[in-house]
Amino acid sequence: MQKVILIGNLGKDPEVKSFENGGKIVNFTVGVTERGYKTKEGKEIPDHTEWFNCSVRQNGLAGVVEQYVKKGNKVYVEGKLRTREYEKDGQKKYLTELVVDNMECAEVVAIVVFYGLVSMAHCDLLISVVACHFADLEEELEVHHVVDDDRTVPTFVCLPV
Repeated sequence: MQKVILIGNLGKDPEVKSFENGGKIVNFTVGVTERGYKTKEGKEIPDHTEWFNCSVRQNGLAGVVEQYVKKGNKVYVEGKLRTREYEKDGQKKYLTELVVDNMECAEVVAIVVFYGLVSMAHCDLLISVVACHFADLEEELEVHHVVDDDRTVPTFVCLPV
């Protein structure tokens, strides 16, 4: 099983590619910083930031990312690493990216996403569980249902932060 989790900041606004069939792919970069420290000997080790390419290919989640996520936002991203090959100027190039399955944006809204072949009633049950978990929040939870072409019912809950 392969699962990658990143917690970092968006380096730039997401780039959206829309297709004639209504599909979308959203690409962005996430910078993950290891904090610097001082060794026992007193040597300063500076912060180090590693950048990761990320791609969202699920229409429902892609729309959420396009609408809510912006440069500088702190994000939690999980998915799988994929390497793809392409040709540029006659040379083969390779790009490794994180294909995102789930994502939360901590600074603007926190987004909880449920994907799968579930009925609206099941989504409502999942939302109730999330609402109970965040019951100490005074604000109302903002709930969205999106029906994709593949008949899944992605549901996301925007939690005030």
